[in-house]
Amino acid sequence: MISAYVTTGELLNKNTVKLDEKITLNSNKVKIIIEPIIEEKKKKRQFGCLKGKIIMKSDFNNPLEEFREYMP
Repeated sequence: MISAYVTTGELLNKNTVKLDEKITLNSNKVKIIIEPIIEEKKKKRQFGCLKGKIIMKSDFNNPLEEFREYMP
């Protein structure tokens, strides 16, 4: 049975990869696929960015008809 491990790591130089976790293998020969991890930058929150996009109806604070029986 062939096992495959997926882990991350760091290229120290063109011949050396430092893995983030230890892996136990039954063979010294391995196949390595290197795929760069592109980290997305978090967008900085900006105060007032939704201004004008949220509209409150004029009857927002009016009691709901469904709860009329529970109100005094």
